[in-house]
Amino acid sequence: MVDIAARLQNPQTIFYWPYVVASFVIALIWLIFIGRKSLKQSFAYLFSAKIWLTSSTWIDLQYSAIYLLFVRSLIVAIEAAVLCAS
Repeated sequence: MVDIAARLQNPQTIFYWPYVVASFVIALIWLIFIGRKSLKQSFAYLFSAKIWLTSSTWIDLQYSAIYLLFVRSLIVAIEAAVLCAS
């Protein structure tokens, strides 16, 4: 099981909460000042299904699931075997 809270608190992941917040703020500032959108339009754009429900997002989710289910499980199994052997 993936501990989401731990990933948000680990600065070695791209999901570290300050990185996520900073990315959101940068996108919001860009949309307001460069894209000439209002604050309401910027939020609507950032949380639009048109942005989040694309084939690219679906592929990213599939790769993440494959990594979490198979690669990460394999790493944990190898670590457990090494600990048992020592």
